[in-house]
Amino acid sequence: MQITSVNDEKFDDVVKKELEVVKQLWTNMAEKDKPLMSFVSRSRKKKNKKQVRSANQPII
Repeated sequence: MQITSVNDEKFDDVVKKELEVVKQLWTNMAEKDKPLMSFVSRSRKKKNKKQVRSANQPII
């Protein structure tokens, strides 16, 4: 598959406006592109639990 780049000047005014909207939407999506949920590995969960437990231990 070959991708061809075309200058916006070759389009009429209506298409130019629509392209600007699409470009803005793509930019917004790229800026907000985050995973739906974060992934925490099993070992990281264990480490976090251990840190919480040790933080709650009284100092003797």
